[in-house]
Amino acid sequence: MATLDILTVAEGIRAALGVDTGHEDDVARMVTAVSGRIDELVGPVVNRTVTEYHHGGAYDIVPRQTPLSAVTTLKHADGATITTYTEDTWGEAGNADGFLIQQSGSYPHDARIHARSGGTNVAWLAGHSSLELVYVAGRAADTAAVAERYKEVAIECMRRLWDREASAWARGSDPFVEGGGQSSRFFKVFDYVIAEHLGDEMKPPGIA
Repeated sequence: MATLDILTVAEGIRAALGVDTGHEDDVARMVTAVSGRIDELVGPVVNRTVTEYHHGGAYDIVPRQTPLSAVTTLKHADGATITTYTEDTWGEAGNADGFLIQQSGSYPHDARIHARSGGTNVAWLAGHSSLELVYVAGRAADTAAVAERYKEVAIECMRRLWDREASAWARGSDPFVEGGGQSSRFFKVFDYVIAEHLGDEMKPPGIA
């Protein structure tokens, strides 16, 4: 089982076959393929650490992978001079080099990080790719903690894929492995299931 899988292999077997054991390797690859596609469409489900570099000078940073769970570190480099930012806490005095996370309460892909000084928004220090942002993106700490909403979508995708693709191995091409025969048809089997059940969490068009 891959670290970022939404289902365990056992959950995948029960979903696809309706039994407790069998085809473990095939189902494991299927689970990883389905989990990856859900991530592509709605953003990370299982938490992962992301490191990004952003230009300075603007008033906010927009993380490229959302939802944003937590910022681990945020630093600015001006040559060998490193400034480390500290997250401001509501009700406490603002940091001299602080930041504040602004997120929508209803849409997981609207997240911005503002530079702060003494409790007031300011521009980030200038520089080309001068800001190093390390953060956790996702919705669940691990596979076991994934909410039922996402597991049920993955299970429905598994059922549909197994019915349609189970004979693929006999044809010598494994559609559940990158480069092993995947096509737009593979995704069309279940993309609409994801859109129907998780439409309110889909990433905006053009966001990879």
